[in-house]
Amino acid sequence: IHNFLVPLRSMEDHSLLPGVTTGDIGPKIGYNNMDNGFAMFKNVVIPRRNMAMRFAEVDETGKYRKKHVSDAASKVAYITMMQVRAMIVQGAAKALAM
Repeated sequence: IHNFLVPLRSMEDHSLLPGVTTGDIGPKIGYNNMDNGFAMFKNVVIPRRNMAMRFAEVDETGKYRKKHVSDAASKVAYITMMQVRAMIVQGAAKALAM
């Protein structure tokens, strides 16, 4: 899984671009102070320059290639992800305890 910057709306009138659907997720247990939503894409072409290419890249021919990442960098990214997940679970637990 890799992240891309994807334009959602037209620069002229702020309407959704073709193939893009967005919406609100609604209330969340213990996380209602965050306004989360969703975006769905159908047949949307994303320019390769919009890919965050720190750890992987797509060349001009469309070939995907992972870059070598040190073990330390991989572990830091994993620890960060787990800490965020733990904070979400902790927030939900506090909300349920009220």
